[in-house]
Amino acid sequence: MTTHADRAAPDRGGPQSGPAHPRSAGALHVLDGPDRGRAWPLAPGTHLLGGSPHCDLTLTDPDVARWHCMIAVTSHTPGRPATVTVEDRGSHTGTLVNGTPAGRPSVLTPGARIVVGRTTLGWAPAGWKPAASPAPVSRTPPVRPGGGASLLDEATVVIGALSRLRRAPAPAPAPATAPPPMQAPTTVQSPVPAPATAVAESTAEARKPKRWLRSAAPERPAHRSTLLATLTILLALATLAGAGALTNLPLLFPPLAASMALIAAGRALPLAQPRNVLGGHVVSALIGFTAVAVIGAGGWAAALAGACALAAMLVLRMSHSPAVGTAVIVGATAPSVLQFMELLVLAGIILVAFGVIGAQLEGKKYPVYWW
Repeated sequence: MTTHADRAAPDRGGPQSGPAHPRSAGALHVLDGPDRGRAWPLAPGTHLLGGSPHCDLTLTDPDVARWHCMIAVTSHTPGRPATVTVEDRGSHTGTLVNGTPAGRPSVLTPGARIVVGRTTLGWAPAGWKPAASPAPVSRTPPVRPGGGASLLDEATVVIGALSRLRRAPAPAPAPATAPPPMQAPTTVQSPVPAPATAVAESTAEARKPKRWLRSAAPERPAHRSTLLATLTILLALATLAGAGALTNLPLLFPPLAASMALIAAGRALPLAQPRNVLGGHVVSALIGFTAVAVIGAGGWAAALAGACALAAMLVLRMSHSPAVGTAVIVGATAPSVLQFMELLVLAGIILVAFGVIGAQLEGKKYPVYWW
């Protein structure tokens, strides 16, 4: 699949001087900081910015976190500008967009300033040029070379202006306007009828269906990427199905299938990293067993376990939405703790392993980070 690691084309050596990337929605320029002068053309997708060498946009600023913020670019369709958002990823110094903290996705306007650590970046959409600011008007009175203006100089200027006004001639009266000349009557010619072929073409053009719906979604991945993702998830789910049949735990299959879909189709997303996949499922399962121990198995325990599992994953920075289903299954069915946890951990390792294999076959990087 085409991920954020394939869409950013960082300029490692200096300012951007060549032509922009043909699919680029714009460029992100470093305006101030240790990497001043660098620029990255951004194509549709998600791009990680931070100090880690595995980031798409790598900065050498020591105050920038390893995974500082995420920049998302929508599809750049003709006639519709791309939408770019920035979201901080829990960095210790934070991310500012035009002076406002970007704890949630913040939309970048043309010329927006992003501050991360000691670095200031500017967003320039494709084809956008900043408006030229007017030259400052000096309102300081003229000063003599030897010092400040004296009262005698000011009086001389005033007297000279009054004398010029006195000597100015009175405005001449406006000349009388002559009546407009008579014009010969013009004959109105009837329009020449258009050829039948032109009329037919214009009618056919008017009847063509207009493209009213324009999608801002990322571009369709290449056929090879789609095929490899399909084969990867097929092999992984077949392995999980065999493990579920041997352990008589088929209910665990749906959330794990959703996890594998995230890994195969969005391997660059934080939700698809091993920390989130393994940690999210394990934490959710433990919360589900806790809910069963407190109020017993059933629908109420399933609802409580699902809600508490999401809160715990957010607090622990290992959000993984399919893991909520794991908590619900445990709360509703109360399976054997040891058997369930063994299968869950084994299944998580299998998912990550198939994700690594699929990325290697496609020539991509997974995971972006392990922990």
